[in-house]
Amino acid sequence: MENYRNRSGNSNVKHFQIEQDSITIIFNGSTEHYKFTYQSAGSQHVDRMKLLALNGIGLNSYILTNVKYNFEIHQTT
Repeated sequence: MENYRNRSGNSNVKHFQIEQDSITIIFNGSTEHYKFTYQSAGSQHVDRMKLLALNGIGLNSYILTNVKYNFEIHQTT
């Protein structure tokens, strides 16, 4: 997992992991993993989320607006 840079200072995203057809997110205050895949959220959304994650800004807002419940795996580690 990579640390989310949170350039805005307001994001609830803590960590992310990019894979070929998915992105997994861990939010602040949680140990649960939310995996957004091409199948669950759509390739356009996942690819956009990958760019936002790498840029460190806008990911939390994008998730809330576009793919909030479209995750495939919801697990606790």
